[in-house]
Amino acid sequence: MKKILWIVAALAVVLGLAAIVYGPPRNIDLLRRYPTTLTAGAVQPDQARPWQFGPEDVFQLSRFCLQVGDQLKVETGPAKLGIGYCRDGAVWAIVIPAEGGKLSRFGVGASEDIAHVWLRFHPRQIDRLFPPTTVSAASAT
Repeated sequence: MKKILWIVAALAVVLGLAAIVYGPPRNIDLLRRYPTTLTAGAVQPDQARPWQFGPEDVFQLSRFCLQVGDQLKVETGPAKLGIGYCRDGAVWAIVIPAEGGKLSRFGVGASEDIAHVWLRFHPRQIDRLFPPTTVSAASAT
């Protein structure tokens, strides 16, 4: 009986270590994943590029925070992140919080609940919006 308990305990340790070592990758650098050579924005409608989005472009965020000066702040806890991209890099994102998020406008009072956030941005800004320390591979659910 002691031998069986020892084997079960050893197996639990091995499986636990495997989950740590082989778990979802952390600290994903999205600028490396969606590189860009653009240095300026494309502002004319005829400069628009077709974009793509697929299951491999979904990630997990540990948190999300976007603050615009002292006027606006968007915060969430853990969230799903979808990235739309073109040949010149990532150009849009959707953040879907696991348990909702908050939108605060300074000087207005109470914050508002949000269910998702859509963002359009210059491809070079992706690491500023989604620091690698907050990005990991999406879970299976």
